[in-house]
Amino acid sequence: MEFFSLLSYYHNPIGINEKTKEIASFKDITHSSSKSLSLIIFKIETEKDSLFLIAHDCSTIMDLALSPIRNKIIRLKYKTLEDGCISLIIPSTNKYLCAILPSDDHGYGRIEGNRINVGDWEKFHLVPNNKFDSNHISLSYEVLKFIELLKNESSLINLIKSYDGDNGDFLLSLALSYLSVEEILSISQKLSLDAELRSDLARICPNDFWASQAIPSLISWSQTRLYNKFLPADIPYVECSKLYDELSEIGIDGKTTSLPQICNYYLRRSITPRRELSILTCQRNEGIYLLEWIAWHRALGVEWFYIYTNNNDDCSEHLLSALAKEGIITWINNDVKLGIKVQQKAYGHALNILPHILDYKWTILIDMDEFIVPNPEKFSGIREYFSWQSQFNCDAIALNWKFLASSNVKNDDIFMPLTERCIDFLNDGVIGEGTRLIKSAFKTNKIYHSNAHYPVLPNSELIRFRLTDNEPHRWNHPPAGEPASAAFSDYVMLDNVRVYHYFHKSAQEWFWKSCRNRGGDSTEMGIDFALIEDSWIGNFMNQATDNRADKDSWVPAYSMKHKKELNILRSIPAIAQAEKLVREKFVSRMRTLKKDFKTSSAREKLTGKNKDFIDMIEL
Repeated sequence: MEFFSLLSYYHNPIGINEKTKEIASFKDITHSSSKSLSLIIFKIETEKDSLFLIAHDCSTIMDLALSPIRNKIIRLKYKTLEDGCISLIIPSTNKYLCAILPSDDHGYGRIEGNRINVGDWEKFHLVPNNKFDSNHISLSYEVLKFIELLKNESSLINLIKSYDGDNGDFLLSLALSYLSVEEILSISQKLSLDAELRSDLARICPNDFWASQAIPSLISWSQTRLYNKFLPADIPYVECSKLYDELSEIGIDGKTTSLPQICNYYLRRSITPRRELSILTCQRNEGIYLLEWIAWHRALGVEWFYIYTNNNDDCSEHLLSALAKEGIITWINNDVKLGIKVQQKAYGHALNILPHILDYKWTILIDMDEFIVPNPEKFSGIREYFSWQSQFNCDAIALNWKFLASSNVKNDDIFMPLTERCIDFLNDGVIGEGTRLIKSAFKTNKIYHSNAHYPVLPNSELIRFRLTDNEPHRWNHPPAGEPASAAFSDYVMLDNVRVYHYFHKSAQEWFWKSCRNRGGDSTEMGIDFALIEDSWIGNFMNQATDNRADKDSWVPAYSMKHKKELNILRSIPAIAQAEKLVREKFVSRMRTLKKDFKTSSAREKLTGKNKDFIDMIEL
């Protein structure tokens, strides 16, 4: 067994960026601006043209930029070149690795895995490394033995059943570089049928929640559903613990880090839904909008809601609890550590761990200030649109935004439905390229993960993504300075279905939103006036009285249905009482905010016409 370190062509050491976990070349491992983890490279006798990369701690999941690789162990092919250097090749893509020169500011440059030719930047030096220990030796011999026995899919099944060491998750991650998609599909099928094999997989991968949690719960739910036709599709409450915090990052780029992860995806893909339409959303401190939003989408045909929440302090937990107990939503408490990307974790949990959402053919992913509105001249509701859409071969639908301007409401008028008081469209010029941003709906069992704007599939799969008129969703021309991304559509389609975005609402609510910690990555509580400054308040003032376009004409067509559904929900005593608590909390909190704001220095940061905002919120 031989151990090595890796240097770029220019003799920069190759390591792991401690923050991003990307493999990178460093100006100097001791550079004050760069924090690195050591990389160990080893060869084994039976794979003479391969190198194996692991972190010195043997546990860090490494990311290789611009490649499908993110893993604890990375297998690369290598070739020795005429000048004595080597080139490194990704087996699954036949692309070369390239060492970007370290920057003076950061002290590092990432290694990228997408080059098709070899120049100096694609050359590396392999140098002997004596800084290995007994753990590295033991692991390298396990890799050697594992590869000698790994002949095909059947041999891997036998290895799973017989393995009795401590590196099962490590070895199965390595297996990904040897298995075809067809073999992984076959292993997934065997897992669905063999309880003993599932137990062995969980035994040898105790820290892999796909093996220990996701796959067992999925199979259990699926089998119970198969034998009980009257099994409810949903459960009222789910706890999404910190155990799943990794899902805020893992899978969001379509990369696969473990064999159980991709097997879980194919098992979920095999589920046949019994119902049509659900909404997946994240909510924090938005209790005053909850009933209107649910009533609107129920009235137009949405069957169920999966609502993830974290760190609410507006009493909305009372309303969520009442709705869950009445069988209207599934409330998922998203317990997160500080700094975790809350939304991405929620979407990862729903699309990897939660089995019940698979009972719905379509999932719409929107926020609490976004309302799906179909064209009333073509469709009587959201369900009718998706029924029409189903005649086309499609995995995901890009839903374009239409922004509504704020309303001039005060005091209790804030509790009027947004759909009744915000009726003017904003001029698209106010939003700029933001009008090209999309939200999405997708076939639930086809999706690996999702961010706020578009779903993600494994890198080995292709997505059929369409606009609402069934033309292909294309994203070849991003806004200036933005990378090409499915988040921005080249063409905005608003004829069939729109997402009405009630972003500004009113001055009072903009103040409320500006002063509370909310959504996104935030887990902190309390009052914060940091956003009361010209750029943020100017965002509101730019549309407060000017830049209005035409008035909405679609919402009134559904207003009777909406009011009827809202009245039904409010006729339930527990829900009515919970909504009352939310409103009282809003009024009380607003009173406190205004009182504290009067004595703060934050108001002095506003200049020009932004000072008018103070009058609009009636201090």
